[in-house]
Amino acid sequence: MDALSCLRQATIDGTNVEVKDDRIIFGEHSALLSAKTNIKQDDSSYYTIHAIWFFLKCKDDQFGRYLISARNAKIPTVPRTNKKTLLDYLTGKSDTCDILDASVTLPAADKHADIVNSSTKPETETKEEPQAILEELGVDKVEELRKKRKAKAGLPEDEPQRRSSKHKIAKIEDIINREVSYEDRNSLLRGPKKFTGVLEMLKSGSDKKKDGKDREVKQKKPVSATYDRYNQPARRAEGEEFGINEVGNIVSQTDSQKSSSSKKKKSYTPIIIVPSTTKDDSICMYNVKKFLEEGDFLPVSNFIKSGAPKPTKVAVRKKRESGSVPYKIVDNTNGMTKDDWSKVVACFITGPEWELKRWPAYLEGGPPNVFANMKGFYVCFEDQKLHDNINKWDVTVLKMSRIKPYVNQVNMRSFWEALDLFTFKRRAKDLRL
Repeated sequence: MDALSCLRQATIDGTNVEVKDDRIIFGEHSALLSAKTNIKQDDSSYYTIHAIWFFLKCKDDQFGRYLISARNAKIPTVPRTNKKTLLDYLTGKSDTCDILDASVTLPAADKHADIVNSSTKPETETKEEPQAILEELGVDKVEELRKKRKAKAGLPEDEPQRRSSKHKIAKIEDIINREVSYEDRNSLLRGPKKFTGVLEMLKSGSDKKKDGKDREVKQKKPVSATYDRYNQPARRAEGEEFGINEVGNIVSQTDSQKSSSSKKKKSYTPIIIVPSTTKDDSICMYNVKKFLEEGDFLPVSNFIKSGAPKPTKVAVRKKRESGSVPYKIVDNTNGMTKDDWSKVVACFITGPEWELKRWPAYLEGGPPNVFANMKGFYVCFEDQKLHDNINKWDVTVLKMSRIKPYVNQVNMRSFWEALDLFTFKRRAKDLRL
């Protein structure tokens, strides 16, 4: 009878099953704990008798506690799905179970009495006094036998006899007793070294830093008491260029101020031309600033209905890494000088050719020459048809949306990308971009 059958029969009969050393004992029979059974663990392995016995031992425990105990003991566990069918088989309620492989032939269990008898020996056979052997054989015979043993083991004859373990232990204890401990980990950490030099170095560094700050404060120039935030050269020059009075007061200018304002510096600010129109699908003086700075396209009719006056001077600022750059917006080209036309970098058109005919670039070479000197843009709504001339000219089309603000944001970015690509190749040297 194999080990699993013995365990099943002992469980049915109520016989005590115990584990001793590396064996499991069930009545008259016993087996090694590592003995295999024909209970399948998976497709390629089987449970040991130890795992099945442990499962039976924990059958009344909660399943979670059984899993924890088996894991701590490093014993394979039986899944919850197989618990009932295996218990029914081991307790005799059924003759088979789902995970029993009847095709496997198992070795028979050992008789426990034979194992016990073979493991015990009489004391007279296992232990004899060395002195009795020496007296019986004699010293010469013992020495001869010792030389034969050394020759058989391949050891030289003059090798000193190995000393007993007790003698070795005594020798090691004597060496330890004669050792003197000069330093340990605690004595090394409490070394005689001092860190006063490090502290002095840190202190001197902080003093130098403090002295450097004091010198910087002394070298700074005092702020003028008559500081005027409106009297800044860069902003004043830009305001004069666009005709903006930043002071906004009614105090009359002195002669020196009039003479200085009359001598304007040469402007390098780029110019963008927009059409003078009131169509909702166009960019004009009403909505150009909101669109080019924020990407928000508002129909012109919104401004007209609200009664807002038409701006006469508009400045759009483009944010760059070096700061914001101004662009001057105009819708009336009458009175523009040759120098002003040299600063024009872009134009918004509505489609008819007559709106270009008074421009110097058109007189020199027609529409192709116009868009070779400035970047052209055409604005319309997504559902509108393009003007016939747009397909003939080199202009960028911006299709606005009435209900999708993010589309207008994309159009604003497309405008600046196209304009930067055009101006940086042709006009970067003579304009402030």
